[in-house]
Amino acid sequence: MPATCGACGQTSHTLASTSSAILVLNLLLLCGIGFVALASASVWLAALGLAVAVGINTFAWTRVELWPIDSHSVKVARRVGVLAALMVLLTRLFMQ
Repeated sequence: MPATCGACGQTSHTLASTSSAILVLNLLLLCGIGFVALASASVWLAALGLAVAVGINTFAWTRVELWPIDSHSVKVARRVGVLAALMVLLTRLFMQ
């Protein structure tokens, strides 16, 4: 979903490489914290790690650069997303 500016109403998006990097950072952070919390059998360490991961995720998404896009691109991207989801659903139904 594209971001919408509260002041002007324009839509914008982030680069795919940036959003992928944030996702990988969060996955690595959560896996690392999970392993350490399991090894030490500490629920508090897991909770602290989760709070740190949420904080880093929020900080990363507020610092990311947004690129403006037009409304036609938003409509096309939504249609492609729905079509891709339907194709996956149909494939899953016939691959059982």
